[in-house]
Amino acid sequence: MSQFSKKTTLTNGLSVIYEKFDQANIVSIHLGIKIGSVNETNQQSGMCHLIEHLVFKGTKSYQAGEIATLVEAHGGELNAYTSWDQTVYYINLPSDHFSLGLNIVKEMAFDATFDPVEIDREKEVVIEEILRSQDNPHRVLSDLLFGHFYQKHPYGRPIIGTKELVKNFSRDDIVSFYNKYYCPQNMVLAVCGNIDESTLNQGLENTFRHAINAPQTHNTLTEEPAKTTYQILTHKMDINATHLELAFAAPELAHPDVPAMDVLSHLLGEAETSLLEQNTKEKEQLVHNIYSTCYTPRYPGVFIISCQLNPQQITPALLSICKQIDHVKAIPFEEEKIERAKLLAKAQLVYERQTCEGTARKWITYEILSGNYRFDEAYIETVSKLTASDIQKAANTYLDMSKATLAIVLPKKSAIRINKNVFAHKPDAFAKKRQPKQRLQDTFLYKLDNGVRVIVKENHRLPLVSIKTASLGGLRYETARNNGINHLLSSIITRSTVTLNQEQLAEKCEWLGGHLGGYTGRNSFGLSFSFLSEKRHQAIPVFSDVILHPAFAKTEISKEKKLMLESIKNRSDNPAQTAFSLLLKHLFRGHPYQLHPLGEKLSINALSLEQLKKYYQLIMTPQNLVIAVTGDVNTQEILELLNDQLACLKKSAFHKINLSKPNRPHDHPVLFKNQKKEQTHVAIGFLSTSLYDQDKYAMEILSNILSGQGGRLFLELRDKQSLAYTVSTTLIEGLETGFFGAYIATEPSKADTAIKGIFKELDQLRDTEISQTELDRAKNYIIGNQEIENQKISAIAMQLALNEIYGQGMEEWYEFTNRIKKVTTAQIQQAAQKYLRPERSITAITGPMKCRGES
Repeated sequence: MSQFSKKTTLTNGLSVIYEKFDQANIVSIHLGIKIGSVNETNQQSGMCHLIEHLVFKGTKSYQAGEIATLVEAHGGELNAYTSWDQTVYYINLPSDHFSLGLNIVKEMAFDATFDPVEIDREKEVVIEEILRSQDNPHRVLSDLLFGHFYQKHPYGRPIIGTKELVKNFSRDDIVSFYNKYYCPQNMVLAVCGNIDESTLNQGLENTFRHAINAPQTHNTLTEEPAKTTYQILTHKMDINATHLELAFAAPELAHPDVPAMDVLSHLLGEAETSLLEQNTKEKEQLVHNIYSTCYTPRYPGVFIISCQLNPQQITPALLSICKQIDHVKAIPFEEEKIERAKLLAKAQLVYERQTCEGTARKWITYEILSGNYRFDEAYIETVSKLTASDIQKAANTYLDMSKATLAIVLPKKSAIRINKNVFAHKPDAFAKKRQPKQRLQDTFLYKLDNGVRVIVKENHRLPLVSIKTASLGGLRYETARNNGINHLLSSIITRSTVTLNQEQLAEKCEWLGGHLGGYTGRNSFGLSFSFLSEKRHQAIPVFSDVILHPAFAKTEISKEKKLMLESIKNRSDNPAQTAFSLLLKHLFRGHPYQLHPLGEKLSINALSLEQLKKYYQLIMTPQNLVIAVTGDVNTQEILELLNDQLACLKKSAFHKINLSKPNRPHDHPVLFKNQKKEQTHVAIGFLSTSLYDQDKYAMEILSNILSGQGGRLFLELRDKQSLAYTVSTTLIEGLETGFFGAYIATEPSKADTAIKGIFKELDQLRDTEISQTELDRAKNYIIGNQEIENQKISAIAMQLALNEIYGQGMEEWYEFTNRIKKVTTAQIQQAAQKYLRPERSITAITGPMKCRGES
């Protein structure tokens, strides 16, 4: 799949993978260390992850926090992740700054200083991360499952370690581990971007060629013994939903059975047309959601079926799952379904290659886990040759219920009985050329015969097409009585049409190599559709059928309402979301933005079929519809296809609503919601700019100055004071007004200090102009991130569609960079003084204790 890439090995053993990508002025640099938590001893558990944090906290050339600041100042982003098998550091930034990015990666890999003060601070941050994971039922379930599934192999240890171990790591231990494993022969460097090979080679000469290796002694890994019986694991915590995972032994990535196992997973539980989705969820309605995945790391992996359900449905759901497993073991899949799964496997790999980051990430993963960075080529070839008997054989080889591991995390008050008999279950041509209404560079705006606006931007790099529609709608068109109608509509609108039921429509999309879905937000409603360009003549009729003839099937509405009600019941499981919901309810009092997008129990229960139809007819008119098409298309061809297929969408009046701005708060109200959690979550909000305010560009920069790894809040509250693992800001622009928010999650005893720390940083922005250097860093970061995001045709389509329906036009997307560049330090201070006055803020706090929240 990467026919233009090449791999070399330096004399010191460093593997280098490279491909020139000249579609954007971006380069992605990934450095993979062939070391993960499997290389740790039991007493070192969490060491790799802690080191991943610490290399950002100072090297020979850079002080703590300087690396993130420097990368963001040059329009880039950086991050890292640790898994059982690898530790990866990556930087995405404009290719003009490639040398800087390469040097930073080298510094982190070989020259980290491990300052004792920074070690202590980062230990606290990691401990906060551990505490945060203990409030997350998905993480708790994963740790429970892996900890018992792998009883001998290191995959059973949590990657992040434990609070006690992390707290007791000494600097000598950390430095010794780093020096032992961070050496060229344990590394893979992947570079994908607009960089000439000569530039790469010169960069390598200046950075990596002189790195030396240390003597290597790897721990001997204990092989996980074959399972001989089933096991049942349960854990209770303070949540509302029940989470279940059923696991079977699976092969490692390089094993020849992996392609068949992946296709089996798709057919059993990944696709909308899969057996588990159609039967256990849709027909029997035993679960709220269900899916399968085949996790195949460097060593033997695990095949997992995951679902969320009510505790009383555990045994019926398990019986249903067993029935589907029995089905795939006994009855071969139809060739048509297998061919669809093969097509989707190919499409997924194509989608992943859209960005430099996606390409480089795959190279690193394949090289470290399989020893071949072009693993996907042989993989696709094997997938294309799979037969029904190959998939059936894989199911019979691996999916043995008598050796399965069942893990369940459930509410504290739940009383369950699991029928253990489930583990012994037995099988039962173009028209006249249209002229654009507007042209901006290579992007064109047209009107169809019925008045629908269509924006087209061709991009022929990959055989992909992305279509986004946008209509005014969303929360602004809701009241307390119909709250949630947009969410419900966006969920069911792409389920079925008058002529295609849910399974048939899903099959159609799979044949297109496509993804179809609805979306909604505060101000809009729309559809999202992507597909392989070779299928465009089949795709446009499907897309149009969904717009023109949605079925509004009562069964689909009923099922979705049931899921929404379950989500509403479980909202309190997410303390961060709870804090923001509390904040917005009071910040936007009297305005629809105060409502929760999901709705409330009373409003959801009251929504009728007729209300849904009437609302859809209200917003889905030609006057209120914009369609943006990006990707591998011929403009005139796609216009005629859309004009023909949407001809019966007749012109009708659309009445825009006019709303008043909400009143700004006074006297800094503080709101509390007590929750029994490990952390206190704080959301601080101010009314801010609308989409049409010129101040929004200054506020965008202001938010960036505070947020991000190089931002003031991160550096001060996390890096210096170790108050939190997570601290961030958010800026949402509305049609009447928007809001600016700051968020932090911290230990209850640190909450007051954290709140005061946030307000102190806001005070400084109001009282003192920022430096030109800080302004330039923020501008470069915002502009660089837009460049990174714009690698995806779907992101471009979404922005073009929304900008047009909001009345901003195509120029908003094209001029964004220039408008950001023109912002001055004085304008930043003026924006802070105008919008971030403490008496006009609201502070919302959720957690196990009350805090005064004084500024």
